[in-house]
Amino acid sequence: AEHELRRLAAFEWDREFGAEMRRSLRPLHEAQKHANAGRYAELLEYLAELSRSDLERSPTLLLLKAVGHARLGQMDAASAWALSALMRARTLGDRTVEVRALNVSGAIALERGGIGEAIHYFARAQEEAMLEGDLATVGRAANNLGIIANMQGEYGRAVGSHTTAVGAFRRARHE
Repeated sequence: AEHELRRLAAFEWDREFGAEMRRSLRPLHEAQKHANAGRYAELLEYLAELSRSDLERSPTLLLLKAVGHARLGQMDAASAWALSALMRARTLGDRTVEVRALNVSGAIALERGGIGEAIHYFARAQEEAMLEGDLATVGRAANNLGIIANMQGEYGRAVGSHTTAVGAFRRARHE
C-alpha cells in the first residue's frame, strides 16, 4: 500500500534503493501538490500524462483524479474515478484510501443531488474510519452528515454530527 511505501521511504536505505523508493512516490507527491494548491485542471493534466497502468495501480492517484473532476464540476467522471479508487483500494487492502474514497463518493453524490446515496456513503465512511482509527476522516464524514441533517431541518441530528466532527478533529489534532 502507498502508505506503507511512504513509511518505508523515510528509512535510511542504501543510496540506490532509497532513490528508487523516492522515484516510485514522485507521481503521488506531484499529484498531491497540485491538489493541495487547488490547481485541479493542472492536476488532471498531470494525471493524464501518466500511463494508464501507473494510474490504475494507485488508488490514491485514482482518488485524486476523482477529486479533480469533482472540483471542476465534472460529476459523472468524478463518480466513475471515485468508484475505481474504491475498488482498487479494496483489492489492495488499502483501508485508508478505501475509507476516503467512500467519503469522496458521498460528496459527489451530494453534489449530484443524491441525498440518500450521500448519507449512505458518509455513514459507511464514518463507521469504517472509526474502525480504522482515522479520526480526520471520522470528522469529515460526521461534518458532512451534519450538513445534510441541517439541510433537512433535523437540527438535533445536525448538532450531534457536528459535535462528533469537532471531537474527532480535536483528537486527530486536525485544524
